[in-house]
Amino acid sequence: MRNCPNALAGTTTNLTNTQDGVDLEITANDPAIQQQIVQLAMVQAHMGKPNKSEMEHTGMHGGPGDMGYCPIIHTATMVTFDEVKGGAVIHVRAQKPEDVSNLQTNIASRVARLATR
Repeated sequence: MRNCPNALAGTTTNLTNTQDGVDLEITANDPAIQQQIVQLAMVQAHMGKPNKSEMEHTGMHGGPGDMGYCPIIHTATMVTFDEVKGGAVIHVRAQKPEDVSNLQTNIASRVARLATR
């Protein structure tokens, strides 16, 4: 999860369901971590489709990000971000309306798992 802003020490991730996906607000108190959040949000926004040939994304530095624990899902989504006070809001939007509910459920599950780390 080296490119996952949610995995940075001292971050807080809050989600808000939207009409077409999820907004993930990732913030921290430490200004250096805040800067890293924004940098990694930019990486996520420019990442594109997952590489299916990579190992499973388990938080152990592998995987394409369409499975595993990172709440920023790239498969069948569009990922953008906005910088906010304390970090960034990453917008994960389903490409198809029929996928929104499943996307929201999967992201909520992954955010809940982050809270147990």
